[in-house]
Amino acid sequence: MTGQQTLTDEQQAVVHHPAGEHALVLAVAGSGKTTTLVHRLAHLVRERHVPAERVLVVMFNALARKQFKAKAEREGLPASYIQRVHTFHSFAYTVLRNAGRLPTQQDIWIEDRAELQRRCVHAAIRELEQSRRIG
Repeated sequence: MTGQQTLTDEQQAVVHHPAGEHALVLAVAGSGKTTTLVHRLAHLVRERHVPAERVLVVMFNALARKQFKAKAEREGLPASYIQRVHTFHSFAYTVLRNAGRLPTQQDIWIEDRAELQRRCVHAAIRELEQSRRIG
């Protein structure tokens, strides 16, 4: 793996964290969280042979997602893994779309896409509350 030797001991611990166990990684901005996550994904792909459909990467915002994808491409990760990188909002949007909870006329929306997503999520929540499926 390229650049593996430049990771700190703490980053190496994240990369080699046991599969199936939760891990919380807290670090300041610019400390290498994205790089560490790219190396973790590369480790899962190359060493543990984890299938792409078993991996989901969720980032806080679109810039972080873009940076992650660029680093993952430079690391030579397969496109099938890089395609499954979402922001929290895009992941929620995908879940709602797949559950059939988004308006059918979304293709004619001309405003900000984030606003459409927000409205759709609120509409879905209202519908679930009215049907008493959530409290």
